[in-house]
Amino acid sequence: MIGLFMAVLYFVWKMFFDSDMSTEIGFLNASGFLFYWHLVWTIIFGIIIGLIALGVTGLMSLVGLGTGLAASEELAPQHSGKSMLFGLIGGAIFGGSLTAKAVLGFMVKRALLLLGAYLMWTSGTAEMSFAEFDLLKLGIGAVLLLIGTIWSKKKSSSNSNSDDE
Repeated sequence: MIGLFMAVLYFVWKMFFDSDMSTEIGFLNASGFLFYWHLVWTIIFGIIIGLIALGVTGLMSLVGLGTGLAASEELAPQHSGKSMLFGLIGGAIFGGSLTAKAVLGFMVKRALLLLGAYLMWTSGTAEMSFAEFDLLKLGIGAVLLLIGTIWSKKKSSSNSNSDDE
């Protein structure tokens, strides 16, 4: 949402202070800015979420390893290696499944935002008028960007209102 607001500000700034710029060029510049904004933040958030997911999976693997070790000491000391291996694998599967939903949701949301901004940015060229833009590309890009933005706002508002329920 901040990126969309900044792209609009960028467009307005260019239109007021660069008087020889056409509206089409201003739109293409603003949508290009929006694409790169989402690309940079996708990379930053992707690294952070990837590290958190790796940490959760590693932690769950250690918990599974400890559980397997504790179970083997009490139940079957002669099979401690197998119990630890099964505990380690089970912990990794559990930790991976815990983070899979968050990672998948992040990937889909960011893909919608990136693809929407890219389609809007590449819907025309600087030499074209708005009437010559590829309206299908422009429309699909706007819809994808809208869905990604609503998804982001819905997710953040549901997290902030969780105390009310």
